[in-house]
Amino acid sequence: MRRQQGFTLVEIAIVLVIIGLLLGGILRGQELIQGARVRNIIDQQNGIRAAFFAFQDRYRSIPGDLAAAQVQLVGNGALVATAGPGNGAVAAADSSTAFQNLTATGFLSCSVCTVSGAASTASNSPTNVYGGVLQFVTDGAAAQGAAIVLAGGQTRLNIKTGNLVPSNVMGEIDLKADDGQPNAGNLRLSAWTAAGAAAPTIATCATGMAAPPTISAWNNGQAAAPGGAIGTNCGGATLL
Repeated sequence: MRRQQGFTLVEIAIVLVIIGLLLGGILRGQELIQGARVRNIIDQQNGIRAAFFAFQDRYRSIPGDLAAAQVQLVGNGALVATAGPGNGAVAAADSSTAFQNLTATGFLSCSVCTVSGAASTASNSPTNVYGGVLQFVTDGAAAQGAAIVLAGGQTRLNIKTGNLVPSNVMGEIDLKADDGQPNAGNLRLSAWTAAGAAAPTIATCATGMAAPPTISAWNNGQAAAPGGAIGTNCGGATLL
């Protein structure tokens, strides 16, 4: 008769410990990656925001809104706005112009930001770590609108984070950079996206969305509030 021999309790315990360490390392690595992405998006928004204020302070003009006379004063190869230059607002068609103006004057580093008079795409504007295209624009919408979550009739100059950001990541960004509420504070939910890409659906990004100041929350997958399955295609807008 052949003698059968199994694993001892000590051997099984060692295997379980190793598996636990591997799983813990994987989960910790995922947390670190997500934390780095959160910080990257926050830093990107803060960098463009700082560039805007530095440009405005030096030239007393808004990037993406330069008229011909203002371009002469700015110099540095800055391009003229194509839609309502000098009217104090940045049209969607001049989002790329705004990034070009900031880059040409040295306030922003962007290798593709070289064109004027074109809506934001990955070929002429910065992108976030998930590949979503950023936008620099003056716009607004009602609470359920696609641009920014603002009260009806309001418009604000803002920087879009770009889409493709998971809703729980947007929640962490909002909590660290602002007030954690997608329809209040300085960072708002935005369903804007570049042409040809799938636009975020507000319902999958946040729960309880209604006209401000009703409190809502970014979806983080919890059963209770803020609740809702995590949306994989969300975005926000930093108000200026």
